[in-house]
Amino acid sequence: MNISYIKERQLDLQIRYPDRSSDASLKKLKENNRLEDLLDEHNCDFQNIMKVKDWVSSKWENDCKIFKAQAEKRSIPKTSESTDDHRGIEYSLILKACLRSLGFTVRTLFLEPGDHAEEGQRKKHVLFEAYLSDRKKWFLIDPIFDIVVQQNEVPLNAVEFQQALVHEEELELGNTLKLLSSVEYLEWIGPYLFYFTTSLNKGGGNICSRILGSKKKLTLVPVGIKPFGKFQKSLKKRNRLITHSIADFYVAPKS
Repeated sequence: MNISYIKERQLDLQIRYPDRSSDASLKKLKENNRLEDLLDEHNCDFQNIMKVKDWVSSKWENDCKIFKAQAEKRSIPKTSESTDDHRGIEYSLILKACLRSLGFTVRTLFLEPGDHAEEGQRKKHVLFEAYLSDRKKWFLIDPIFDIVVQQNEVPLNAVEFQQALVHEEELELGNTLKLLSSVEYLEWIGPYLFYFTTSLNKGGGNICSRILGSKKKLTLVPVGIKPFGKFQKSLKKRNRLITHSIADFYVAPKS
């Protein structure tokens, strides 16, 4: 199956990601846990993010109640009460809060399969991507499984991950929890790597929100694929932008 995208920009937009490291709750989280001690100025961004991720993972089972008390209360959605994977959602929120407290840019990504009839109830999978300023690229972290994907020691974003799977290229998975074997994970995640959605207007009432109006989401769709079902409905409501361009979806963040 050939899944391709346009390399050139289709949309004239910037997605703003405000620096929230000075937020009171995040400053408290950082100071109480001495998170800055995890960073090494001689390390690259990826190495430092991995140190934070591994630290949160190692502390999680014993200290999760402490973390949740220190993190932003508004960051724990009510929907987490209805999921079967409390650990995954809460761990994701805490890890994002820790990274943001240290000034890293992190965004949530929603993955949805191309054939919903075939996938049945498997509607979506949520992970997040962090921005590496020194490499000027995004890379994915799947917090449900605590997995990071690399190829030739380069951390991959979600679309790069998809393309490597499509072309049956060799991958390196950081799979510390081993909730699934690497082979099982690749088989499981594959169908979800089709539609990619992230949110817009992250900074509230800024220039971006005034230009985009009510648009709340940006969805990357493969070339030649017509958005289906709910995507069409959200387009009619004018709250979603659709692009076939990787350059649009992976535009460098603005603070």
